[in-house]
Amino acid sequence: MLKYILLIPVFCTYWYTGFSQPSTLQTAIGKGNARALAMAKRSPLIQSNFSLLKANVLKIKGEDLRNTTIDAINNLHACLRHRANLSHAEKEKIVAELIRNNLVDTADERIFPGGLLAGIFPPLLNDESACPEVPQAFEAAPGSIWGDHHSYPGGLVMHESLTQIAAINLGQNYRQVYGSTNDDGLPVYKSIGDASGLINMDLLIAASVWHDWAKIFVSQWKEDGTVFEELNFGGNGRTDKYGRRGDSKTQGHHILSIAEMMSRNIDADVIIAVAACHGVPTAYNEYMVVNWLRTAAIISRIDPVQKGFLYIDSFHHYRIKPVRFAGNVLSTGSLLNHSQMLAEYALQQLADGDWMFTNPAAHETDLLLQKLAPEYGYAIAPATAYNWKFRNPVLCYLSSERLSIIYGNKGINGLRAELNKLRKKKII
Repeated sequence: MLKYILLIPVFCTYWYTGFSQPSTLQTAIGKGNARALAMAKRSPLIQSNFSLLKANVLKIKGEDLRNTTIDAINNLHACLRHRANLSHAEKEKIVAELIRNNLVDTADERIFPGGLLAGIFPPLLNDESACPEVPQAFEAAPGSIWGDHHSYPGGLVMHESLTQIAAINLGQNYRQVYGSTNDDGLPVYKSIGDASGLINMDLLIAASVWHDWAKIFVSQWKEDGTVFEELNFGGNGRTDKYGRRGDSKTQGHHILSIAEMMSRNIDADVIIAVAACHGVPTAYNEYMVVNWLRTAAIISRIDPVQKGFLYIDSFHHYRIKPVRFAGNVLSTGSLLNHSQMLAEYALQQLADGDWMFTNPAAHETDLLLQKLAPEYGYAIAPATAYNWKFRNPVLCYLSSERLSIIYGNKGINGLRAELNKLRKKKII
């Protein structure tokens, strides 16, 4: 949760013209989804990173994991299995169960546009059918809520491409430093890395895709060129640590990605690694990961204990179940030989850590674009024209991350030089 605590001052001081207005109910498909896709399709930046992402997924050795992951990002008509045959009445029952288990904050019913139901069950194509479909292509989705990191058409591709590269490289680093051995079996550093499988590279490649995957239906594009609001849940924010003071509320895409993975019968270690992206399950915060898994299990209508994600200790607390070894011995509320932490859990969270740069970069770049927009013939109001004709195409083709790096090295004239490339090509 430190990630979100550190960003509170930024959220409190940041203001942007055209910021997404929560008054609009989010019960219908985003009217800007198609426009965002058309823009992302034309961007060499987005398309090249999407090709890299898919190429890496195809390197996954496990056939089932490889096929279900490529289906999730490349199949516009893929069925969302956690939403299959889910009626309105059944959705209401799930919300009620989450409330009974203190896994949502009931105060959000009054605040979130459309209420808890809209936040937990964003609108889909063919909703309530046997095969509900995603409302926008993977390559069109933004990387986060409006104004935050990668919040432009194709931003999800950019974020996941970088996360995936980082995860692969971190995994290889661990294999080289900790996992390699001499002929006598004693550990040494080797540049080629470990070949014994101590670090599961399939997991790192797949988890990098799945960790934010649900943004394709959580973060839809509005008609004005902004993005849907996102509900935080997975706890009530007050008594989440086994009834004691604690806050495990997290962004809805995180929970819903896990729910879909559960519904696709993806292996437990991959699912827990995705859950760990928002907080590795150390002794201090294991309860948070537990609550996210419990919430996703309720939404996907499975038993997390029976499926091997969790167990119940002698204090009747849900705990994360070890997934790669047997012979555990129950003892006074804990497991002897219990290691709910795998190296891949920490590696996956580290790989996702580009928010430390990309969030402030997004905030800074939005303000700089507002400053420069008049020079290129654009006013910041009305927001719809500004977003679709200037802000979104600039970021889709150049990225807020690149522009922030250039600004830090070359100043405002460096930004002008980048924008002039787009003006020359008549993109803006």
